[in-house]
Amino acid sequence: MKTDIMLLNTSVLDIRSADFDFVDTLVGAGGLARCATADMPAFTQEQLEAYIGQGRSTAGGPGNTAPLLAHAGLKVAVGAVLGDDVQGRTFRDILTRNGVDMSASKTHPTLPTGTTFIHESPGGERGGIAYFPNANNEFSFDDFMPEIERLAPSIVYYMYSGLSERGDANGGRDLADFMRRCRARGALTIADSHTLGGNPQELIANKTPVAAYRLLEPLLGELDIFFTSADEAQMIMNTLAPGQPNDIASFLAFARQRFMQNDRPQLFGVTVKNGAHVIYNYQLSIHRIGIHGWRSGRFGGSRRFVPRGGRGVYCATC
Repeated sequence: MKTDIMLLNTSVLDIRSADFDFVDTLVGAGGLARCATADMPAFTQEQLEAYIGQGRSTAGGPGNTAPLLAHAGLKVAVGAVLGDDVQGRTFRDILTRNGVDMSASKTHPTLPTGTTFIHESPGGERGGIAYFPNANNEFSFDDFMPEIERLAPSIVYYMYSGLSERGDANGGRDLADFMRRCRARGALTIADSHTLGGNPQELIANKTPVAAYRLLEPLLGELDIFFTSADEAQMIMNTLAPGQPNDIASFLAFARQRFMQNDRPQLFGVTVKNGAHVIYNYQLSIHRIGIHGWRSGRFGGSRRFVPRGGRGVYCATC
């Protein structure tokens, strides 16, 4: 049976505890950063397993999304690079129990699974967040194109541009070429971006460019769908169009002019609290994807995407 959607990369186990005060040392109080494997705290596998056993872990990245899609009745696969460790086994077990096909995922022989340590501050407030990509840094498009060919997904969803050394190689052109090849096979392409660098509000206020957003230059033209947050839209504008207004309308106008193609439909959007602002090639016949408007449900406003001849995919908005 053909796969409805395949989610790729940035598979991570999130672990939270009030014990993790080392996180604030790494990223600053309340900070958020991508860290090097060499700086991973020296927890034993037994210690990490104890945190997991206490219910302090969740599957992040595709682990947030894939189970929801599977419970909605879709055939979902995840392609990731995991370590041979308790984090990787826990991630794989969570998704498998929720009906997600993990057959495309690989096990790295030496690197640990991507792991995020979240410091829980007194009073239940979130403290610092330290993300260690680890095996995610070795995500190889050459390894996963055969899995695309084998599973033939209707939708290919890459998480995230900006968080994998190998996935971001060649200035983002490798990812762009991979998405182009997926489109050539008839798949609808989606990607998210993330940087986990610096203080977003400070970067926005100072209109500071963020180098990782330059990875979007070769990528966006190859995507069918791209959504970003309002904060990230401003940072993307400050990076790719410095000196221009960075509000939502300006971002969408810029994205349409710079990245939308004339030979196929595309949909770009910015998520906000109660939905999203979108722009699309409305002059073209939407033959590969039907846009069926907004629906209300238990997740609030959601976007409903229906591939031609396929079932609906619901993506909850932020």
